[in-house]
Amino acid sequence: AVTANPASSASDRFKIIFKKPISAPRPVTITHVEASRNPDRSIAVNWKVENESNVSKYEVERSDDDRAFSSIITTTATSTPAGTAVYGTNDLSPLAFDNFYRIKAISNDGKIQYSNSVKVEPLVLTSSISVYPNPVVDKDVQLRFTNQPKGTYKVQLSSKAGQLIYSDKVEISVAGYVKSIHLNSLTAAGTYQLMVSDTKGKIHTQNVIIE
Repeated sequence: AVTANPASSASDRFKIIFKKPISAPRPVTITHVEASRNPDRSIAVNWKVENESNVSKYEVERSDDDRAFSSIITTTATSTPAGTAVYGTNDLSPLAFDNFYRIKAISNDGKIQYSNSVKVEPLVLTSSISVYPNPVVDKDVQLRFTNQPKGTYKVQLSSKAGQLIYSDKVEISVAGYVKSIHLNSLTAAGTYQLMVSDTKGKIHTQNVIIE
């Protein structure tokens, strides 16, 4: 209540004091993380730590968007007396596009600590639509889609005279997809034209020899 006492209305009559909590020492300092692609297309992930103490294990986490990470590899901590160590492992099945990595350190008492994330760019892969083998044997056409955008493709096979021999739609959902086409046993030997219309309407043509 405000009274005749000047102190009752003083601007500094109330104070809020924030006290910084004493933080527990971190079990480790992750000083460096790097990731690079190997010649076999796997990705090497390496990290360096200092002041390592009471660490149980490290988990290599991976993401395709630098937001949602999941653990893919677990490495046991070496716990060297000096507290300094270098670790490395390989991601043998990296994602087809962007790969983000970070290191998760887990102490013996369950404390969790994360490193910064690092990014590995996707491989620049050749895209193609091809038939193999060509010439085709036993009327079995193997149509290979390599690194093509996901979506629906229209496939047509016609004779030189323009007669439609085969027509179908193919749903592509993976980077490497093979569509097996078994032609009618009465299909005459000769050269045919294969036409594949992709998701953007572009038409890919190829001569196919049927034996």
